[in-house]
Amino acid sequence: MKEIDKEVKILIKEIINKRVKAKENGESPKEDLLGLLLDSNDKEIRKQGNTNLGLALTKSLKTANSSTLQDKKLQQICLLYPPIAALGRMIHEETKIENLILPSGSHLMLHLMLLHYDANLWGDDANEFNPERFDEGVSKATKGQAIYFPFGGGPRICVGQAFAMLEAKLALVMILRHFSFKLSPSYSHAPHTIITLQPQFGAQLILSEL
Repeated sequence: MKEIDKEVKILIKEIINKRVKAKENGESPKEDLLGLLLDSNDKEIRKQGNTNLGLALTKSLKTANSSTLQDKKLQQICLLYPPIAALGRMIHEETKIENLILPSGSHLMLHLMLLHYDANLWGDDANEFNPERFDEGVSKATKGQAIYFPFGGGPRICVGQAFAMLEAKLALVMILRHFSFKLSPSYSHAPHTIITLQPQFGAQLILSEL
């Protein structure tokens, strides 16, 4: 674990150093999360007049503590869009599902999007953004059925689920402290799969400083 941690940190530093060097060579900064963090870092350094006082991730984490995140119940029920469209699984012994017999070694594709937007399972508002459906928990919303599994389930559940949710909530808390936002009229809803589910044409937002 220590060796993996060391390797990951080295890789991250290489990515950051490459981006910093590109910026020093006059290349236009990229408008992604790393670009925004590096821009904030530069502003903090200029403000403090000390290269040792840049904006660090650990510094940001301290400002958004666990109590801050726990107070945001609405965040939890709004961050439930599945990160992937489907899961592949293989069964290791003959399995019978109603009248269907699946032989050992069969490959199955569990299509999350079809399940998560099935009006027969969720009701007539299945295609509507209705986070309140989860305000009493996923089990209550699904009536105890195994029909909602954005991170998989059972022994193969995604080990990064808790971290992914924490990371998303942390980012949301930090944004909402300084900005309100709404979708831009130019936004076009087009989920697109590139390993994970992503907005094909980006997610254009209009931010207003608080």
